[in-house]
Amino acid sequence: MKYSKWLGLLAAVIIIVCCYLPWISVPAAHLEIAGMWASAPHNFGKPGLVNLVCSVVAALFFLVPLVWAKRTNIFIVGLNLAWALRNFILLGKCYNGDCPEKKIALYILAGASVLMLLMSLFPDVEVSEKETTKSAD
Repeated sequence: MKYSKWLGLLAAVIIIVCCYLPWISVPAAHLEIAGMWASAPHNFGKPGLVNLVCSVVAALFFLVPLVWAKRTNIFIVGLNLAWALRNFILLGKCYNGDCPEKKIALYILAGASVLMLLMSLFPDVEVSEKETTKSAD
């Protein structure tokens, strides 16, 4: 695809921005969780840290015009998608009857991860074919 590099970069930037936005809120517990922080006293850690690192590495690999970078990018972006779906499932689950309210950033994170995977599968790289001559025996 002609614009796969730029759409992949855009998706990576969207994922990085979504890591700092609120993902869920639990009104009963007065709790709001984002990718890089959670409100005290609960320690959810930083569930968006893997998404953040994978998106930065994937953005760099989208810019490198080499075949090995595009092949490695498929693995990195697949890992990012798996972690985004893990966050979507685990953070959106109900605990002890308290169901969290999913914010729009969690949906955007999952959608941008899918878009980034699709753009990594269709890289804009020109591969030169070497002609091989076979001798007729």
